[in-house]
Amino acid sequence: MSLDALLQPSREGFSKEMDRLIAPYRQVTKTFQPSWIGMIKAQYIGHRVFKKDGLIKKYLNHATVKALTPVEQDYLKRQSEFPWRYSYSAIIANPAPDFYEMEDVFSWEPYLLYSPSISKTLSDGPGILMVQSHWFNGACWQTFGPVISFRGFEPDDIFFFGTEINPEIATEEDLIADIEKNPIPYTMLISGFPISLHHEW
Repeated sequence: MSLDALLQPSREGFSKEMDRLIAPYRQVTKTFQPSWIGMIKAQYIGHRVFKKDGLIKKYLNHATVKALTPVEQDYLKRQSEFPWRYSYSAIIANPAPDFYEMEDVFSWEPYLLYSPSISKTLSDGPGILMVQSHWFNGACWQTFGPVISFRGFEPDDIFFFGTEINPEIATEEDLIADIEKNPIPYTMLISGFPISLHHEW
């Protein structure tokens, strides 16, 4: 069993789950480039597998995973120790090409991120970035999927959007938890902003 097999939509009913979650946004998604939907789905599936308490915990004990090479097993184990996450962040510094010191605008957590996609978006000026799903490569975090630059947006604007989706959101912690629980409504924001895609492993 390859690593790619872990991310197949057929596993855990991902295909039907994605169709159900995206269905309410047909008016938005019909304006997307066809490749965007595939990227959003791949990103969501990766997040479901590798997020905190995600499906990777179950997969690590599966016989087919135990049959992988030691290198592949070690990779999956390390991913389970550094859960993938979604983050609205601002750039604090650019210490080297494609490397960025970031700060989550809701948790204020700093982190180092490698992302050629961010470099592409900076040509039009900085903004709050939705670093959709990102993963730890052993030395720093790295983007996986769409990176959206919210130029002209403030954190309060994104917080307000979240409360419109879920009126029970009252704190930044509530918002972060809501994004982690169901990021799909937040990914629909790509309809109004330029995005850059990066999906290398």
